[in-house]
Amino acid sequence: MGRTLNELRTIQYLEETVGPAGLRRLADALTDDDHRAAVQELRRRAASASLELESIIEDWSHAVAGKPRKARAPAVGGLDTAEIVESFIEVKRSSAELLRRAARDAPNDRLRERLLALAKEEEQAADSLATIAPPVVDEE
Repeated sequence: MGRTLNELRTIQYLEETVGPAGLRRLADALTDDDHRAAVQELRRRAASASLELESIIEDWSHAVAGKPRKARAPAVGGLDTAEIVESFIEVKRSSAELLRRAARDAPNDRLRERLLALAKEEEQAADSLATIAPPVVDEE
């Protein structure tokens, strides 16, 4: 099993090295909008696959060790988990609003649609985050 885990880690390294970053360079080198869009979609999928592989490796390591996953203390300056989640929600909602504003000024329909789709993803991310931790309660 250790060999397989090492192979997964090798794949993870390769994905981080030539995955999304390499596809970004390829997209930047293309002049055809349709080809660029196709490579950008592959880039998004590669980023998602990279994150999933990272999770699989972590879960595999815990399973092999026979130890349950332990919660890690947040590394952000003294905030508790609920405060961190709340700040992430605020950032996602603000990003969505800024993306919608940018869409209104987009120079063409294709960019407008992409910006609006990204804004929708940000709103969905905020909604998903809202289910993770209870809201922060102000103690006054």
